Amino acid sequence: MSNSATITATPGTLEYDLSDNTSSLLKTVIGSFDPNDKQVAPEGLGATGDVLHNTRFDYRIRFQNTGTASAINIFVMDTIDSDLDLNTFVMHRASHTYDLVINGNILTWRFFNINLPDSNTNEPLSHGFIEYSISPKPGLADGTTIENVAAIYFDFNQPVITNTTLNTMQTSLAGILEPAANEELIGISKSNIARFNHTAPLRNFRLIDVSIVDLLETYPKLFIRELTIHRRSKQT
Repeated sequence: MSNSATITATPGTLEYDLSDNTSSLLKTVIGSFDPNDKQVAPEGLGATGDVLHNTRFDYRIRFQNTGTASAINIFVMDTIDSDLDLNTFVMHRASHTYDLVINGNILTWRFFNINLPDSNTNEPLSHGFIEYSISPKPGLADGTTIENVAAIYFDFNQPVITNTTLNTMQTSLAGILEPAANEELIGISKSNIARFNHTAPLRNFRLIDVSIVDLLETYPKLFIRELTIHRRSKQT
């Protein structure tokens, strides 16, 4: 399941910088969820969310009024990790009109008179969100963890505490792709000129982007660096 967007350049305009013309975001589609949560992209590799130094993080805070009456005011409080650089903070968008108060490393979005319906009365309109991005401080040591959690206040109720996002800063990302007993790994180059089937673990790959790996150590004769790896049931 996926979403896509198309951007068309205005005719007659002159493009000077081609480096900012692409952007991608990959998220896992899941089933049941807490409607009040926090997400980070990239999620990173493995349970510790390993990412490369200088990775910029995109955060999304979602909230939903699951009470029994409209929420008149909603406050969302986010304590920024001390290893993130507040000078790089960029607010992207929110679902409703807000004001933002920054006190040290604590960000508070205040949604006055939001009158967010409860989910029993109007489920589609009972949701809201906040999106922003921020970069880590330079010079962090390998293994530095970036954690983030938000508190959501609906009127005078006790805050709803979101999950905690976790990323770990690393100089390089290496690991093992382990196929299950009934699986094989299919590698396809971007240009579709090289393919391979592999039924043993792939070792010593380096993560360049989500599912893009460097396999020169395993397949040195491929003469390509970027492959997309897919899992599929073994062909009989």
